[in-house]
Amino acid sequence: MLSLIVRQSPWDDDVALRAAWEAAKRLKDEYSLRVLVEVVNETLGYSPFRDGPTVSVGPHEIPVDPAMANVEELIDRIVQAVLEVAGLTTSEEELKVRVNLIDAIPLNPPLIAA
Repeated sequence: MLSLIVRQSPWDDDVALRAAWEAAKRLKDEYSLRVLVEVVNETLGYSPFRDGPTVSVGPHEIPVDPAMANVEELIDRIVQAVLEVAGLTTSEEELKVRVNLIDAIPLNPPLIAA
């Protein structure tokens, strides 16, 4: 099962998270690739220190500049990475997009219907 993981800290804005949701929507609308988006808050769990937020898709780790003005470029990179990794999976495998937040406030966005 493929996971899209967004890692961000409490002081980052939601650029990575918004890009992940938009990428999931684009994958569904443009590629008929249905994904499940799961948000996991890791505030209380162990999380290694990272230099800024990242989006991980399989072996790809995409660094995110929280101040970036062109979020569309980040969305394109996420979509391309998901399509590349999904091409390596079998048709029986379900594609799952998971968002992990290292944040003080739990977020509960709606799930994209399968």
